[in-house]
Amino acid sequence: MPQAFVQPGALTTVEQAAGRAALTDLATGEVLTRTRLARVRAGPVASLVPQGLRAFAVPSTLPAGAVRPGDHVDVLGTFGAGGAGQPHTETVADGLEVLFVLGAGQPGDQSGGSALNLDVSGAGAGSAVTLIVLVAPYQEEKLAFARAFANLEVAITPPGATSLSESTGPG
Repeated sequence: MPQAFVQPGALTTVEQAAGRAALTDLATGEVLTRTRLARVRAGPVASLVPQGLRAFAVPSTLPAGAVRPGDHVDVLGTFGAGGAGQPHTETVADGLEVLFVLGAGQPGDQSGGSALNLDVSGAGAGSAVTLIVLVAPYQEEKLAFARAFANLEVAITPPGATSLSESTGPG
């Protein structure tokens, strides 16, 4: 291709793409640009996390197939359920985008998690379904605390719904 017609950010050598994973499918003959590839040596999940956000594992009791990547969820924590103080439930994080659904274990599952062969056991994810969600750094700390000291539940947010923090609630 003549240099005058090369897209901005196009990779011109194989070395520029070495060590990087494609973020999306590529068509035969398509011009490969830096924005279509993950950072060098980024893992399968890290390559999909936008700058400034984190990926966080949330164990879930949702049935397999109830949530797909791109859906949004709220995470609720019930503290004190084990007799340590007065039990109460609070919203830990809301409007979180689901990046992957892991552990669904269904043949032909297109969630992306099973193809990654990720071991989420160390993330406290002993449930049948673990959601990898995108969070801001401040939400990451709240979720880690809640995962350690609360029973977590996941609520599915309908498309176009406002977040819990934006709603006024009943009455």
